[in-house]
Amino acid sequence: MDYINVLFTFILATMYFIVVYLTNITTDSKLLKLYQLFGSTTHGILVSICSYIDICIMVFYGNNLEDLSFLYNWHYFSLFYFFYDIYWCIYLKTSLYIYHHIACIICLVYALLINKYTNLLSVVLFCGEITAPLINIISLLKIYEQKNELLFICFATSFVLMRFIITPIVIIYIYAHISSYDKYIFIIMGLALLGGSIIWAKGQYNYIKKKICYKLD
Repeated sequence: MDYINVLFTFILATMYFIVVYLTNITTDSKLLKLYQLFGSTTHGILVSICSYIDICIMVFYGNNLEDLSFLYNWHYFSLFYFFYDIYWCIYLKTSLYIYHHIACIICLVYALLINKYTNLLSVVLFCGEITAPLINIISLLKIYEQKNELLFICFATSFVLMRFIITPIVIIYIYAHISSYDKYIFIIMGLALLGGSIIWAKGQYNYIKKKICYKLD
């Protein structure tokens, strides 16, 4: 692990995080929630762009999942973001993303400690975060009492595609193409995220059925 880059990224990530302590934002729960949502949206967009670049470079040059990715500092930033967002989830008493964050942290820490599989990290984080900006924007629209039904359907469609079609394919690919026992860390975390996605999607199906479908008749 490149400890200088880890330290540098930790400083940047911490500056991003402690801005709340330089203001009175914590006295306003709505403002704090907006801060968290904007932070999550920013992270989701950053991860989607960086991981997409890494995947394109990997495919173009014919690299393997075990190889180091083209971009790497963003993995550190993403790691610190997950730690910080767990804190805000606990502070705001919203446990929705803690399960997802812990699984991502385990994958990130393991790959960064052995300085390997950052291409695989990019693939994993792309699958896990590409839909994050959409759900965060939906939450923002709800706060401002704006319509979000159509955007929610777009999110639900992309979520099903990424989590229930592409993610299982990626898990099977990891199992078939990585010979080392390292693969089981990623497979187990992938299956855990898949299980969590099924539970979450079941609740969202009921929401779509009760709140949205009748409006489309």
